[in-house]
Amino acid sequence: MHSDLLLRSGIDQQTYGELSTSPQAGGAQGSRGAAHGRGGAAQGIGGAAHGSTKHYKESKTLEEMWKETKTALAREMNRSNFDLYVRHTHPLAFDRNLGILIIQTPSPQTTEVLRRQFHTVIMRTIHELALRIQGVPVQDVQFQARR
Repeated sequence: MHSDLLLRSGIDQQTYGELSTSPQAGGAQGSRGAAHGRGGAAQGIGGAAHGSTKHYKESKTLEEMWKETKTALAREMNRSNFDLYVRHTHPLAFDRNLGILIIQTPSPQTTEVLRRQFHTVIMRTIHELALRIQGVPVQDVQFQARR
């Protein structure tokens, strides 16, 4: 009966186990976003509007992965470039079929600079860290300006 309830709620057994033992078991408190759409291969990040703790698990993974990447980039880039172009970026989505991580930037100008000048260093850093999202390696990073 317990597994039927989890199945109907869209929660897999592994996610339930991880969330029920986590100190933040209350859900995606403090997460950004609200009503991202469902479906498709790309999964955005957001709060409980998805109604699934499986989505919360992936969101946390995206946030943690990008935080780790930014920490490594802060060591590699000069401080003014990091502060201006990387510090205020956030993971937006991950396309599991293609391995593409989409990063939100604060402006179209930041998007262009990251795409033209820093894409190589960002990809090298991700590959050096051997980052995976739910077991899928990150193959590419794309940037999208906040709307």
